[in-house]
This record gives sequence, structure tokens and C-alpha cells, in this order.
Amino acid sequence: MNQGQITRNTTYVLIASTFQKVGAFIFFIILTRFLGVEEIGKYVFAMSFAGLFAILPDLGLSFALTREIARDENKGAFYFNTALSFKIIFSLLTYLVIFIAINLLGYSTETKILVYLSGLMVAIDGFNLSFTAIFRGLQKLKYEAWIIIIHQILVILFAGLALYLKMSLEMIIAAIVLTSVINFIYYVITLYKKTDLRIKFNFDKKILVFLLKISAPFALASIFSRIFWDIDKVFLSKMAGDQAVGFYGASYKLIFALQFIPLSLIAALFPAFSKYFINDKEKLSNTFEKAISYLMMIAIPITFGIIFLADKLILKIYGASYISSIIPLQILSSALLFMFLIFPLTTTLNACEKHKANMFNWAVAAIFCIALNLFLIPQYKEIGASIAFLSSNVFLFFLSLYRMEKIVAYRKKYLINVLLKTIFSALAMSTFIFYLKEIFSIFIIIPLAGLIYVILLFSTKTLKKEDLQSIKKSFIVK
Repeated sequence: MNQGQITRNTTYVLIASTFQKVGAFIFFIILTRFLGVEEIGKYVFAMSFAGLFAILPDLGLSFALTREIARDENKGAFYFNTALSFKIIFSLLTYLVIFIAINLLGYSTETKILVYLSGLMVAIDGFNLSFTAIFRGLQKLKYEAWIIIIHQILVILFAGLALYLKMSLEMIIAAIVLTSVINFIYYVITLYKKTDLRIKFNFDKKILVFLLKISAPFALASIFSRIFWDIDKVFLSKMAGDQAVGFYGASYKLIFALQFIPLSLIAALFPAFSKYFINDKEKLSNTFEKAISYLMMIAIPITFGIIFLADKLILKIYGASYISSIIPLQILSSALLFMFLIFPLTTTLNACEKHKANMFNWAVAAIFCIALNLFLIPQYKEIGASIAFLSSNVFLFFLSLYRMEKIVAYRKKYLINVLLKTIFSALAMSTFIFYLKEIFSIFIIIPLAGLIYVILLFSTKTLKKEDLQSIKKSFIVK
């Protein structure tokens, strides 16, 4: 693969992932404007509950497919068709597990139907992941990028139309399921037009065992990470009700939408981490340090900004009925720094062939998260879930950092210095917000606060002109 192709693929991933996160958040805002808090709670629960099982139809096979097809395109058809055949069985089993689980928990008929529909989406997306893996393995990421963008547009259009026509929540989720079906059709057509691969159901046991051995650590890590990110909404629904899920979900979605920032950076840096681990440990350390420092510079001012503007943001974005989301948002935003930094830590572990260590971290963090939610939610509801989220992210961050110290020789003093200067600049920015937030609109305050923060970064030499060039260079593996 030549340098131009690497750059193009990186650009496709960056644009598509950013569009996906921003589009998903816009769609959620539209939902909150049309639906009540309790209905939003049911929607968030249904998606989160089904999401807990999302790894089961795939079991990490997509990663194995991408890696093996990238190594030998001639074997692509055998790997792809075996994986696809396997997924037919496991998608049906996954849907059956979702069906049984939601019925055992004793939810209402309406909630069950929402989960059934969400489960269909999970099953279909399991197949779509195989197509994504094929195009990644063939280094044709533009097709994945296009389907991500088209999918998000269709979700907003279809579900938005259902909202406009005042259809039920079931119909809104059904519209989202329809977009997954369209994704599948698009992938099949593109596969036949742009590659020589053809779908022929062929269950080869040896190939399947080979792929599963490769994917096992990633599959387990994905299962634990799913629990880590989604179990709070499920527990909240069962122990505190739909309204609590609605308040928490509104705050959570706002924070979750910001994940596109570390995701975009890491998508671009992962090839560099992998290459430098083999060829240049010094560059690995330098790139890791820069990734951490840049994410701190981004996450810390956003955290302070959200804490001071939480009331304004909730009222402006969701409306007065979500006033109970203010405190959860302030707590969740406090987790933003740790959430951002978890991405380069876990990605570097994977790039440095420490998949089992990464899997162990996610497993321990998931257990910690479950225990905290069980303890805090019954008494503190959405605030308890927020505290559990913050604590779990802090725990996973330090657990991953402990592993990292044995692999990458990064400079602690340098990063602590960046951290302290960044906090100082963010606090100074927050003083401006505190005194003027009641006078000016947030649309004026946010860009002005951002400008003040950037000026302070340069004046304290936390950020330099050469850093801007370094950021651009770090996206390219030479």
C-alpha cells in the first residue's frame, strides 16, 4: 500500500467517524424534542440492552478477516464465506438470547417490542461487519466511509419522518432497522461491483477455528467493553425506571458524542503505533506522548466548559423537561479526560501485541463498573450511574496506564507539566465563562472562551507552532 493510499484511507475514516458521531447526536436531539423523557428512557434502554449482545454475532471475526485478507487477498473468499456462514447461525442464536433475556426480566410488552426490533438491528449489523472487514482488508475504506455517512443521513430522514408523522416509538426504531437492511444491500451490491468476491455459503471448520483463535482476545475485550459502556443504562432501567434512564441518557449522549475526537485521532495513529513498536521505540514513545498531551489539551477545557455551562447546555439542547440532567452531565463531563485518554492507552496496548493484557483490563473494569452501579443506582438513580461512570473510567485509565509503563518509556514529568499548564489555562477560561454566562448567549461565550484558552496555551508555551506541524505529521506513517 503506497503513501497516498494510506493518507486517503485515513481521511475517509476521520470524516466518516466524525460525521457518524455528530449525526447520531443531532438525531438524538431531534428525538428528545418530539418524545417525552420516559419514551427517551425506553429508547436508550432498548438500544443499550441489545447493544450488550452486539459482539456475539461477530465474536471478533471482523478483525481476523481484515488482517488475513490484507495479508493474502487470494484467500479472501474462503475466509469471508466461512465467516458469513458462521454468522447466520450465531445471529439467530444471538437474537434468541436477546428474546429470552428480555422476557426473563419482566418488562412491559412495549419495551419488549422495542428490544426485539433493536435485536434485529444487532443481528443485521453483525453481517454488515463482515463486509466492512472485507473492504478494510482490501484497503478500500472509501466504501465503508460512504455507507457510514449514508446510513446516518437515512437514520435522520427515516426516523425523522416517523417523528414528524407522530408514529410510535416502535416505528421509529423500525425505521432505524430499515437503514441497517439498506446498508446490507449496499454492501452486497458494492462487493459484486468492486471486487471479485462472491457470496457462497461455505462452512469450513478449519478456517473458522483459525479465525476464531486470532479473534478470541479481541472478542473478549469487546464483550467486556460493551458491558462497561452499556450496563449502566440497563441497571438504571430495572432499578430506577424509564424516567431516570431518560435523564441519564440525555447527559450521556452529549458526552458520548465527543468520542469522535479520540476515535479519529487513534484511527489515524494506530498504523504508526504498530509500525514504531517493531521499528522505532523512540518514535513510539514520542508519538504516544504527543497523543496524550493533545488529548489533554482538548478534553480538559471541554470538561471545565461543560461543568460551568451545564445548565445552559441542557436547557438549550433538550429543553426544560430535562433539568434533572444537569448534575449528571457535570459528573459525566468530569470523566471526559479519562475517557479520552483510555483510547490511546488501549490502542497502544493492542498495537504492541498486548491483547491479553488489554482484555484483562476491560474484564476487571467491567466487574468494577457492575459493582458500582449495583451499589449506587438504587439510592442515587441517574446521579449514582453518573458517579459509577466517572469512577469506572478513572479506574480503567490507571489500570491501563500501569500496563503502559512496562511497554512505552514515556516522560512522566513532561506530561504532568502539560497537564498542570492545561488545567491553569482551562481555569482561567472558566473564570471568563462564570462571570459572563448570564450576560451573553452560549453561542458567543463558547467561541470566545475557546479563543482565550488557545491564547493561554500559546502564552504558557503548552502549545507551540511546531506542535501544529507535528499533529499533521503524526497522522502519516513514513
